[in-house]
Amino acid sequence: NITLNSTRIDEIAWFSEQRDLVVGTVGAQWAISSQGAAITPSDISAKLHSATAAADISAAQSNQVALFLDRSRRELYEIGFSFDDQGYVSTLLTILADHIFRSPAAKVIYQRLPHSILWAPRDDGRAATLSYNRQHDILGWTQQILGGAFSGADAVVDDVAIIPGASDTTQINDSDERDEVWLLVKRTVNASTVRYIEVLEKVFEGVLRQDYSSEEAWLDAQASAQEDAFYVDCGISYEGASTTTITGLTHLEGQSVEVLANGRVHTAETVSGGQITLDFAATKVQVGLSYTSKYESLKLAVGATVGTAINKVKAITGCGFVVLDSGAFKATTVDYD
Repeated sequence: NITLNSTRIDEIAWFSEQRDLVVGTVGAQWAISSQGAAITPSDISAKLHSATAAADISAAQSNQVALFLDRSRRELYEIGFSFDDQGYVSTLLTILADHIFRSPAAKVIYQRLPHSILWAPRDDGRAATLSYNRQHDILGWTQQILGGAFSGADAVVDDVAIIPGASDTTQINDSDERDEVWLLVKRTVNASTVRYIEVLEKVFEGVLRQDYSSEEAWLDAQASAQEDAFYVDCGISYEGASTTTITGLTHLEGQSVEVLANGRVHTAETVSGGQITLDFAATKVQVGLSYTSKYESLKLAVGATVGTAINKVKAITGCGFVVLDSGAFKATTVDYD
Protein backbone atom coordinates (compact mmCIF):
# COMPACT_ATOMS: atom_id res chain seq x y z
CA ASN A 1 0.00 0.00 0.00
CA ILE A 2 1.09 3.54 -0.70
CA THR A 3 -0.49 6.86 0.19
CA LEU A 4 -0.17 9.59 -2.45
CA ASN A 5 1.47 12.69 -1.00
CA SER A 6 -1.44 14.99 -1.73
CA THR A 7 -3.10 17.77 0.23
CA ARG A 8 -6.45 16.24 -0.75
CA ILE A 9 -8.02 12.85 -0.17
CA ASP A 10 -9.24 12.03 -3.67
CA GLU A 11 -10.85 8.82 -4.80
CA ILE A 12 -8.97 6.88 -7.49
CA ALA A 13 -11.07 6.69 -10.67
CA TRP A 14 -8.85 4.82 -13.14
CA PHE A 15 -5.41 3.41 -14.01
CA SER A 16 -3.59 3.65 -17.34
CA GLU A 17 -0.62 1.52 -18.36
CA GLN A 18 1.90 3.81 -20.07
CA ARG A 19 5.64 4.35 -19.57
CA ASP A 20 4.64 4.38 -15.92
CA LEU A 21 1.44 3.43 -14.17
CA VAL A 22 -0.68 6.57 -14.52
CA VAL A 23 -3.30 6.93 -11.81
CA GLY A 24 -6.30 9.17 -12.33
CA THR A 25 -8.05 10.53 -9.26
CA VAL A 26 -11.00 12.87 -9.01
CA GLY A 27 -8.54 15.69 -8.32
CA ALA A 28 -5.32 14.97 -10.23
CA GLN A 29 -3.23 12.53 -12.25
CA TRP A 30 -0.18 10.77 -10.82
CA ALA A 31 2.61 8.65 -12.27
CA ILE A 32 3.74 5.61 -10.26
CA SER A 33 7.22 4.31 -11.06
CA SER A 34 10.32 2.67 -9.56
CA GLN A 35 14.07 2.81 -9.99
CA GLY A 36 14.31 -0.92 -10.67
CA ALA A 37 12.61 -3.28 -13.07
CA ALA A 38 9.47 -3.61 -10.96
CA ILE A 39 7.59 -1.70 -8.31
CA THR A 40 8.22 -3.05 -4.82
CA PRO A 41 7.28 -1.84 -1.32
CA SER A 42 10.78 -0.39 -0.94
CA ASP A 43 11.13 0.92 -4.52
CA ILE A 44 8.17 3.04 -5.47
CA SER A 45 7.66 6.67 -6.45
CA ALA A 46 4.43 8.62 -6.95
CA LYS A 47 4.63 12.03 -8.62
CA LEU A 48 1.90 14.54 -9.43
CA HIS A 49 1.84 15.42 -13.16
CA SER A 50 -1.55 17.00 -13.84
CA ALA A 51 -4.19 18.63 -11.66
CA THR A 52 -7.23 18.06 -13.87
CA ALA A 53 -10.31 17.20 -11.83
CA ALA A 54 -11.52 13.94 -13.37
CA ALA A 55 -14.92 12.29 -13.29
CA ASP A 56 -15.22 9.05 -11.35
CA ILE A 57 -15.54 7.17 -14.65
CA SER A 58 -13.10 4.72 -16.22
CA ALA A 59 -10.72 6.19 -18.79
CA ALA A 60 -10.29 4.79 -22.30
CA GLN A 61 -6.86 3.59 -23.43
CA SER A 62 -5.50 4.39 -26.91
CA ASN A 63 -1.96 3.11 -27.32
CA GLN A 64 0.15 5.07 -24.81
CA VAL A 65 -2.54 7.67 -24.07
CA ALA A 66 -5.47 7.73 -21.64
CA LEU A 67 -8.66 9.57 -22.59
CA PHE A 68 -10.79 10.70 -19.66
CA LEU A 69 -13.67 12.99 -18.74
CA ASP A 70 -13.33 15.92 -16.39
CA ARG A 71 -15.49 16.25 -13.27
CA SER A 72 -18.30 18.00 -15.14
CA ARG A 73 -18.35 15.23 -17.77
CA ARG A 74 -18.53 18.00 -20.37
CA GLU A 75 -14.86 18.03 -21.37
CA LEU A 76 -12.57 15.26 -22.60
CA TYR A 77 -8.84 15.19 -21.89
CA GLU A 78 -5.97 13.05 -23.06
CA ILE A 79 -2.91 12.40 -20.92
CA GLY A 80 0.29 10.94 -22.26
CA PHE A 81 4.04 11.30 -21.85
CA SER A 82 5.59 14.39 -23.45
CA PHE A 83 9.30 14.27 -24.26
CA ASP A 84 9.36 18.07 -24.50
CA ASP A 85 8.02 18.42 -20.96
CA GLN A 86 9.61 15.21 -19.66
CA GLY A 87 6.37 14.38 -17.93
CA TYR A 88 2.72 13.47 -18.41
CA VAL A 89 0.64 16.30 -19.83
CA SER A 90 -3.15 16.45 -20.01
CA THR A 91 -4.62 18.16 -23.10
CA LEU A 92 -8.20 19.30 -23.62
CA LEU A 93 -9.72 17.66 -26.71
CA THR A 94 -13.07 19.44 -26.74
CA ILE A 95 -11.72 22.99 -26.90
CA LEU A 96 -12.79 23.40 -30.54
CA ALA A 97 -16.06 21.49 -30.08
CA ASP A 98 -17.50 22.81 -26.83
CA HIS A 99 -21.02 21.97 -28.04
CA ILE A 100 -20.41 18.23 -28.22
CA PHE A 101 -21.10 17.66 -24.51
CA ARG A 102 -23.89 20.17 -23.94
CA SER A 103 -25.39 17.09 -22.36
CA PRO A 104 -22.75 15.41 -20.14
CA ALA A 105 -21.11 12.17 -21.26
CA ALA A 106 -22.01 9.05 -19.29
CA LYS A 107 -18.87 7.06 -20.21
CA VAL A 108 -16.04 6.81 -22.74
CA ILE A 109 -15.05 3.65 -24.59
CA TYR A 110 -12.53 3.13 -27.38
CA GLN A 111 -12.91 1.31 -30.70
CA ARG A 112 -9.53 0.47 -32.22
CA LEU A 113 -10.48 -1.23 -35.52
CA PRO A 114 -11.33 -0.65 -38.33
CA HIS A 115 -11.25 3.03 -37.41
CA SER A 116 -9.85 4.67 -34.30
CA ILE A 117 -12.99 6.07 -32.66
CA LEU A 118 -13.88 7.06 -29.11
CA TRP A 119 -17.56 6.54 -28.22
CA ALA A 120 -19.24 8.64 -25.51
CA PRO A 121 -22.98 8.12 -24.88
CA ARG A 122 -24.52 11.24 -23.35
CA ASP A 123 -27.12 11.70 -20.64
CA ASP A 124 -29.66 12.90 -23.21
CA GLY A 125 -29.41 9.67 -25.21
CA ARG A 126 -27.24 10.83 -28.06
CA ALA A 127 -23.85 9.26 -28.72
CA ALA A 128 -20.88 11.52 -29.39
CA THR A 129 -17.90 10.04 -31.25
CA LEU A 130 -14.35 11.26 -31.71
CA SER A 131 -12.26 10.11 -34.67
CA TYR A 132 -8.92 9.96 -32.91
CA ASN A 133 -5.40 9.28 -34.13
CA ARG A 134 -2.82 11.22 -32.17
CA GLN A 135 0.07 9.99 -34.32
CA HIS A 136 -1.40 11.73 -37.37
CA ASP A 137 -3.04 14.62 -35.48
CA ILE A 138 -6.56 13.47 -36.37
CA LEU A 139 -9.31 14.82 -34.09
CA GLY A 140 -12.87 15.00 -35.37
CA TRP A 141 -16.06 15.16 -33.30
CA THR A 142 -19.56 14.27 -34.42
CA GLN A 143 -22.86 13.00 -33.03
CA GLN A 144 -24.44 9.66 -33.93
CA ILE A 145 -28.22 10.06 -34.22
CA LEU A 146 -29.80 6.68 -34.89
CA GLY A 147 -32.84 5.91 -37.00
CA GLY A 148 -36.26 5.70 -35.41
CA ALA A 149 -37.67 7.82 -32.60
CA PHE A 150 -38.53 7.77 -28.91
CA SER A 151 -41.54 9.76 -27.71
CA GLY A 152 -41.40 11.96 -30.80
CA ALA A 153 -37.72 12.78 -30.44
CA ASP A 154 -34.52 11.00 -31.49
CA ALA A 155 -33.85 7.39 -30.59
CA VAL A 156 -32.01 7.05 -27.26
CA VAL A 157 -28.66 5.30 -26.84
CA ASP A 158 -28.70 3.98 -23.28
CA ASP A 159 -25.27 2.36 -23.39
CA VAL A 160 -22.35 1.35 -25.62
CA ALA A 161 -20.01 -1.63 -25.33
CA ILE A 162 -17.07 -2.68 -27.50
CA ILE A 163 -15.70 -6.21 -27.71
CA PRO A 164 -13.12 -7.93 -29.96
CA GLY A 165 -14.60 -9.30 -33.15
CA ALA A 166 -14.72 -12.97 -34.14
CA SER A 167 -15.59 -15.23 -37.06
CA ASP A 168 -18.73 -17.30 -36.57
CA THR A 169 -21.80 -18.45 -38.45
CA THR A 170 -24.25 -16.07 -36.76
CA GLN A 171 -23.08 -12.92 -38.54
CA ILE A 172 -23.70 -11.59 -42.01
CA ASN A 173 -20.12 -10.34 -42.22
CA ASP A 174 -17.32 -11.73 -40.08
CA SER A 175 -15.82 -9.32 -37.55
CA ASP A 176 -12.48 -10.98 -36.90
CA GLU A 177 -10.65 -7.94 -38.30
CA ARG A 178 -12.61 -5.29 -36.41
CA ASP A 179 -13.98 -4.39 -33.01
CA GLU A 180 -17.70 -4.93 -32.55
CA VAL A 181 -19.66 -1.90 -31.33
CA TRP A 182 -22.81 -2.92 -29.42
CA LEU A 183 -25.56 -0.44 -28.58
CA LEU A 184 -28.52 -0.55 -26.20
CA VAL A 185 -31.13 1.58 -28.00
CA LYS A 186 -34.54 2.78 -26.79
CA ARG A 187 -37.29 3.61 -29.29
CA THR A 188 -41.04 3.91 -29.59
CA VAL A 189 -42.26 1.10 -31.86
CA ASN A 190 -45.94 0.39 -32.50
CA ALA A 191 -46.89 2.83 -29.69
CA SER A 192 -44.75 0.90 -27.15
CA THR A 193 -41.36 1.63 -25.58
CA VAL A 194 -38.81 -0.98 -26.63
CA ARG A 195 -35.10 -1.51 -26.03
CA TYR A 196 -32.99 -3.45 -28.51
CA ILE A 197 -29.38 -4.62 -28.37
CA GLU A 198 -27.84 -3.84 -31.76
CA VAL A 199 -24.39 -4.30 -33.26
CA LEU A 200 -22.84 -2.13 -35.95
CA GLU A 201 -22.36 -3.94 -39.24
CA LYS A 202 -19.08 -3.97 -41.14
CA VAL A 203 -18.32 -0.89 -43.23
CA PHE A 204 -18.95 -1.70 -46.89
CA GLU A 205 -15.83 -2.19 -49.00
CA GLY A 206 -16.18 -2.21 -52.76
CA VAL A 207 -14.07 -4.12 -55.26
CA LEU A 208 -10.73 -2.74 -56.45
CA ARG A 209 -10.43 -1.25 -59.93
CA GLN A 210 -6.98 -2.77 -60.49
CA ASP A 211 -8.43 -6.26 -60.18
CA TYR A 212 -10.43 -5.84 -63.40
CA SER A 213 -9.25 -5.43 -66.97
CA SER A 214 -11.95 -2.98 -68.03
CA GLU A 215 -14.08 -0.22 -66.58
CA GLU A 216 -17.24 -2.09 -67.54
CA ALA A 217 -16.17 -5.29 -65.76
CA TRP A 218 -15.27 -3.30 -62.65
CA LEU A 219 -18.62 -1.46 -62.58
CA ASP A 220 -20.52 -4.74 -62.96
CA ALA A 221 -18.55 -6.27 -60.08
CA GLN A 222 -19.12 -3.16 -57.98
CA ALA A 223 -22.87 -3.29 -58.55
CA SER A 224 -22.89 -6.94 -57.51
CA ALA A 225 -20.85 -6.25 -54.38
CA GLN A 226 -23.22 -3.46 -53.32
CA GLU A 227 -25.88 -6.05 -52.56
CA ASP A 228 -24.07 -6.49 -49.21
CA ALA A 229 -24.05 -2.78 -48.32
CA PHE A 230 -25.84 -2.54 -44.96
CA TYR A 231 -26.67 1.09 -44.19
CA VAL A 232 -29.84 0.95 -42.09
CA ASP A 233 -30.40 0.93 -38.34
CA CYS A 234 -32.08 -1.84 -36.34
CA GLY A 235 -32.23 -3.86 -39.55
CA ILE A 236 -32.14 -7.43 -40.79
CA SER A 237 -30.68 -9.15 -43.85
CA TYR A 238 -32.30 -11.76 -46.06
CA GLU A 239 -30.46 -14.08 -48.43
CA GLY A 240 -32.11 -17.04 -50.10
CA ALA A 241 -34.59 -17.98 -52.78
CA SER A 242 -36.04 -15.20 -54.91
CA THR A 243 -39.06 -13.72 -53.10
CA THR A 244 -41.19 -10.61 -52.77
CA THR A 245 -42.09 -11.24 -49.11
CA ILE A 246 -39.60 -10.38 -46.35
CA THR A 247 -40.57 -11.58 -42.89
CA GLY A 248 -38.91 -11.37 -39.47
CA LEU A 249 -39.69 -7.68 -38.96
CA THR A 250 -41.95 -7.88 -35.90
CA HIS A 251 -39.46 -5.70 -33.99
CA LEU A 252 -40.28 -2.85 -36.41
CA GLU A 253 -44.05 -3.31 -36.57
CA GLY A 254 -45.76 -0.21 -38.01
CA GLN A 255 -42.45 1.48 -38.88
CA SER A 256 -41.49 2.90 -42.27
CA VAL A 257 -38.37 1.04 -43.39
CA GLU A 258 -35.80 1.49 -46.13
CA VAL A 259 -34.99 -1.43 -48.41
CA LEU A 260 -31.98 -2.41 -50.50
CA ALA A 261 -32.95 -5.31 -52.79
CA ASN A 262 -30.20 -6.97 -54.84
CA GLY A 263 -28.22 -3.74 -54.61
CA ARG A 264 -31.12 -1.58 -55.83
CA VAL A 265 -32.74 1.08 -53.65
CA HIS A 266 -36.37 0.04 -53.19
CA THR A 267 -39.14 2.44 -52.25
CA ALA A 268 -39.81 2.72 -48.51
CA GLU A 269 -42.25 0.18 -47.08
CA THR A 270 -44.31 0.01 -43.87
CA VAL A 271 -44.05 -3.13 -41.75
CA SER A 272 -47.41 -4.86 -41.26
CA GLY A 273 -47.81 -8.21 -39.56
CA GLY A 274 -44.04 -8.42 -39.19
CA GLN A 275 -43.37 -8.36 -42.93
CA ILE A 276 -43.16 -6.25 -46.08
CA THR A 277 -43.91 -6.94 -49.73
CA LEU A 278 -41.40 -5.91 -52.40
CA ASP A 279 -42.28 -4.54 -55.83
CA PHE A 280 -39.96 -7.09 -57.41
CA ALA A 281 -38.48 -10.40 -56.35
CA ALA A 282 -34.97 -10.41 -54.85
CA THR A 283 -32.50 -12.92 -53.44
CA LYS A 284 -30.57 -10.57 -51.12
CA VAL A 285 -32.33 -7.82 -49.15
CA GLN A 286 -31.33 -5.35 -46.40
CA VAL A 287 -34.22 -3.82 -44.42
CA GLY A 288 -34.19 -1.34 -41.54
CA LEU A 289 -34.73 2.19 -40.29
CA SER A 290 -33.31 5.09 -42.25
CA TYR A 291 -31.03 7.77 -40.85
CA THR A 292 -29.95 11.15 -42.20
CA SER A 293 -26.33 12.27 -42.50
CA LYS A 294 -25.93 16.00 -41.96
CA TYR A 295 -22.96 18.26 -42.68
CA GLU A 296 -22.49 21.89 -41.68
CA SER A 297 -19.37 23.66 -42.89
CA LEU A 298 -17.27 26.17 -41.04
CA LYS A 299 -17.62 29.81 -42.00
CA LEU A 300 -16.06 30.37 -45.42
CA ALA A 301 -12.94 32.54 -45.09
CA VAL A 302 -12.09 33.23 -48.73
CA GLY A 303 -10.69 36.33 -50.34
CA ALA A 304 -7.46 38.07 -51.25
CA THR A 305 -6.58 38.48 -47.58
CA VAL A 306 -7.30 35.84 -44.97
CA GLY A 307 -10.37 36.79 -43.01
CA THR A 308 -11.62 39.52 -45.35
CA ALA A 309 -14.67 37.47 -46.37
CA ILE A 310 -15.87 36.69 -42.84
CA ASN A 311 -19.31 38.16 -42.09
CA LYS A 312 -19.90 39.03 -45.75
CA VAL A 313 -22.62 37.67 -48.00
CA LYS A 314 -21.30 34.96 -50.32
CA ALA A 315 -22.95 33.18 -53.23
CA ILE A 316 -22.22 29.46 -53.53
CA THR A 317 -22.91 28.33 -57.08
CA GLY A 318 -22.07 24.66 -56.76
CA CYS A 319 -21.03 21.85 -54.48
CA GLY A 320 -18.96 18.78 -55.32
CA PHE A 321 -18.94 15.36 -53.65
CA VAL A 322 -16.10 12.88 -53.54
CA VAL A 323 -17.48 9.42 -52.77
CA LEU A 324 -16.01 5.95 -52.32
CA ASP A 325 -17.74 2.73 -53.45
CA SER A 326 -21.07 4.57 -53.53
CA GLY A 327 -24.31 3.84 -55.30
CA ALA A 328 -26.89 6.47 -56.17
CA PHE A 329 -27.46 9.11 -53.48
CA LYS A 330 -29.42 12.32 -52.93
CA ALA A 331 -28.25 15.53 -51.30
CA THR A 332 -30.47 18.40 -50.14
CA THR A 333 -29.79 21.76 -48.53
CA VAL A 334 -31.32 23.19 -45.37
CA ASP A 335 -31.94 26.92 -44.90
CA TYR A 336 -31.27 27.89 -41.27
CA ASP A 337 -32.58 31.43 -41.74
